[in-house]
Amino acid sequence: MTPPVGATVVHRFFARDALVFARVARVVGNDERGLRLWLPNGGPAAVRLAADGRGIRDMPFAEWVDQPTALSLTRW
Repeated sequence: MTPPVGATVVHRFFARDALVFARVARVVGNDERGLRLWLPNGGPAAVRLAADGRGIRDMPFAEWVDQPTALSLTRW
């Protein structure tokens, strides 16, 4: 089912079998150009973080891939 304009959806991203992030978004367009979403500033989100609270952009990728991680609730 294609979400209509105005619908609230969850934008999710997976890497292999792991959920990397999830954010609440609003559908602002859905036509032949594709599905377009608006993510409100401060909207609810979940993001994968290392045990020390650092994210993928806070360390070299080679270090990130060896870190145990968990989803953490945050704001976009």
